[in-house]
Amino acid sequence: MNKSVALARRKEAPSLGPPITTADLFGPKVKKAVLKKTATSLATLAPLGVGLVGVAGCVILGSTGLFIIMGIVGGAVGAGCWAFNYFIRGSTIEAEHVSRLTQIMKQQNDARVARLRDEIILCRDIPDAAEYSEQGLVQYDNVARQLTALQTILERQLSPDEMTFGKFVGSAQQLALNIMDNLRIMVCTLEAVRGADAEVIRRGLQKLERQAVLTPSDQDEKAELLIRKKLREDALIEANRLADGNEKFITKLIQATVNLGRMRAGGSAQVDAESAMRSLLQVAARCAAYGQNKAADI
Repeated sequence: MNKSVALARRKEAPSLGPPITTADLFGPKVKKAVLKKTATSLATLAPLGVGLVGVAGCVILGSTGLFIIMGIVGGAVGAGCWAFNYFIRGSTIEAEHVSRLTQIMKQQNDARVARLRDEIILCRDIPDAAEYSEQGLVQYDNVARQLTALQTILERQLSPDEMTFGKFVGSAQQLALNIMDNLRIMVCTLEAVRGADAEVIRRGLQKLERQAVLTPSDQDEKAELLIRKKLREDALIEANRLADGNEKFITKLIQATVNLGRMRAGGSAQVDAESAMRSLLQVAARCAAYGQNKAADI
């Protein structure tokens, strides 16, 4: 199924920049972004510019009082502004950065799955694939509804301005996207064997079985029909595996929402949310691995 996986993963969100993942919401990448924003802000650069003018004036025109004051004061104010923004306002800037990335991530995810629902519907007329098409539609709608419910409950438990809020939403979106990716892989897997009609294969094999003697060309035809039959059967098995796996991952998403709703308000809410968020990230990683057939366990 590697070709189907590759085809399914190839469609990326257009014109929204590099794909945002949960890795961009945590750890060194966020700290680096905060450092860059504080170091390149006007409040930091403007006084530093004055300081540089003062230093340049001292070097070129000599150390006059004005240039010395400009150099010292400009450098001190610039460094002070950076230190204040990074160490005092750093958490606020980080929360704003995570919130912005989460919004971009949602736009990218929406773009990636925009046509998926129609593609699932088109699988209905593939022989023996109708049940997977119906199940896929239900899963698609369930994930969309569950994400809305999760964010609604999260807004009651945490302030949208808190950094944990954005990271939790991003983690849930990543799990939802991975579930949708598995649906896309299922669609590609079924579409790949659209031409392997079970009835055509059955009639072809029956015709050959009725012949008393098979010529070399008949034997070749039988071999090709058997290969086609096996490919079709494998595709249906894989579609079933992906659909069953998605049911379990959707349950995990619902459970995370239920746990979120049970959180107590107050200081412990953020701690509980961070713990639930880490669990969501682990489930999202398992979901992605399951879709690529790299993990047998949910």
